[in-house]
Amino acid sequence: MKWTWFYPLVACLLLTGNVLMAQTPAPDEEQAVKESPYPTTGPRFVVCSPTGSTVKTPLYVKIDKEYLPISISSRFPSERVTPEPDGTVNFYENKPPKPKNGEETNKEKLPPPYMVVHVPREYARVRSICIVVPGDQPDQNQCFFLRESEFPTGGFHIINFSPTPLEVFHSPNNNFPDKGDTIAPYRRKENNGIKQGDPNTWSYVNSDKNEPTAVNYAIMAPPLKENGVPLPLRMSRFMVNKTHAEINIIVRHPKISYAYSIISLQYAPDSSGKPLLQTPQTSRSAPRSGSPRTH
Repeated sequence: MKWTWFYPLVACLLLTGNVLMAQTPAPDEEQAVKESPYPTTGPRFVVCSPTGSTVKTPLYVKIDKEYLPISISSRFPSERVTPEPDGTVNFYENKPPKPKNGEETNKEKLPPPYMVVHVPREYARVRSICIVVPGDQPDQNQCFFLRESEFPTGGFHIINFSPTPLEVFHSPNNNFPDKGDTIAPYRRKENNGIKQGDPNTWSYVNSDKNEPTAVNYAIMAPPLKENGVPLPLRMSRFMVNKTHAEINIIVRHPKISYAYSIISLQYAPDSSGKPLLQTPQTSRSAPRSGSPRTH
């Protein structure tokens, strides 16, 4: 690949791009996490929509014997939830009445849930994230699942949900290699799971103090025509923080021809689901020390 056109563009975009910074929780935030009524394991939920669609928030979910609010938004995952024994999570628009004398709420008296999510068994009792892609109606939402341990803190991760292969370049400076790492198109699995090492994922994880913590990167899509110039989707710089993870999800825009959307989410392994990071942006994965592994 000839990069004569590329380096001036990289320099320009890096100067104008935002650097994503993480903040360490203050002691009072840590105490709030410890006292949270929400479970410490189970799925958290986050919206991923190329068109900006949302789900109603807050919604209410049964936690122990009460119904507590769950805020499902983009960028930051929600509070954690423990699914029912059958793996379902029922979300209600309004808070059901509190049971009397510690009794269980009679399910027959509950209103129809606003949204029902079926969590696969392997994601129900671990720290996991459910990526919700809103449909026209709540029962048309699509849900995808990943284990947080497979997209660990201290990492910068990319998930390609588009039907085209992508290429990612990274460097601690502006000297990008001529050939990047290929991120394969997405292929749906039966349980909608996203695994470490899937061909459509890529990761950079800094686990060595000698590795750089500030890395320039570029994500490229195939050219519009044969022998054309690759399409730059994002050129920026990320800061590795060992206590947080960042995932960039790339999708094709459903309404704009050959356009892509990049939705960024960030998280820490806290139990409350409250955001501990600032300035996320909307616009792969078996990591090794300070460098990516592609599949």
